[in-house]
Amino acid sequence: MELPSVTCCFTGHRELPAPRLPRLRALLDAAVEAAAQAGYTAFISGAARGFDLLAAEAVLSAKARRPELRLILALPCPDQTRGWPEADLRRWRAIVDACDESLCLSPFYTPQCMLFRDRWMVDHSARCICYMTRFQGGTGFTMRCALERELEMVNLALRMDA
Repeated sequence: MELPSVTCCFTGHRELPAPRLPRLRALLDAAVEAAAQAGYTAFISGAARGFDLLAAEAVLSAKARRPELRLILALPCPDQTRGWPEADLRRWRAIVDACDESLCLSPFYTPQCMLFRDRWMVDHSARCICYMTRFQGGTGFTMRCALERELEMVNLALRMDA
């Protein structure tokens, strides 16, 4: 897959603060719009529960105003959604149906496939929009990769109280 150099990826926690979701959605919409104004046309989401799904929905919403934008899903493995609650499955299916492209990076689940997906997203991006409140788990790993590669970083967690 050929991606433009103006590609942005997302990473964030799976558990999001429910009372603060409206603020996070507004910040995410603004960050996607700012990226689009800066020339970013491709957005990669790992399509995980939580922030990834929220980010994918923000890109799909922006596409209604900016049809040149592309949503690419980087799926870690075919059974990524095994064990998910039905509400999240419905959201995930709707996003998969509406995205411009999806690719599955591993033919089956392995303990490393999520991290491989995270590194792939960073390696194919110039900017990372994230929601990170702690440097742990997959989000922490992705952020470390993004910092190593010197991606432009936009951490929405730092803007929640602004």
